Amino acid sequence: MFYDFSESNLTWQRSRELQRAHNEANALELAPTNSHSLSQAREQIIESAELRFDIGFSQTVRYAGLISFMTSVEWCMRLFANRLSSPPPIEPKEENEAVHVLNYLNSKIAHRLTREIQTLRQIVTVRNCVVHAAGVISSYRYQAEVRTALASLEGFRVSDDPILGEKVHVDAFAVDTLAHQMLQWLPALDGECSTNGTFTK
Repeated sequence: MFYDFSESNLTWQRSRELQRAHNEANALELAPTNSHSLSQAREQIIESAELRFDIGFSQTVRYAGLISFMTSVEWCMRLFANRLSSPPPIEPKEENEAVHVLNYLNSKIAHRLTREIQTLRQIVTVRNCVVHAAGVISSYRYQAEVRTALASLEGFRVSDDPILGEKVHVDAFAVDTLAHQMLQWLPALDGECSTNGTFTK
């Protein structure tokens, strides 16, 4: 709900800001001999407004949504781990704890979540780049892994920021789609593990 509101608000605010930028650009006046400079100044005003919304504000909101989504998954998996009737195997090195728990639970159910687990692994990689390198791929230690993850995730890609270079780009409602998918498989996982003896309570 909050994420939907944020995206809708971004769209509305962008339209409003671009209108303001166009008005400011049209009202700009320079000496008649500087017609080329006038055209450039007007373009810069409009481009600046577009950059703020298309790259700055929008990605800040979506990065926050991505982090919140993965944090919610990690909380759920931590709660599930506390309910296990027997402990899972030792967590492999470099494996995210939530992914490890989900992978263990996957071995206990009939309807496998192989695709969902792979998606979460990729989301963890992208999330870590956002958290540790502000989404700037060249500044992150595991650049190749991030590129691979972005190429395989729907609604995610590499974008070329005019100032910072290649960055993680999250499309509108990409995180919302992940959250809606989780709302389908997570309760089903809880229900099956609660009835097949995997959970004690």
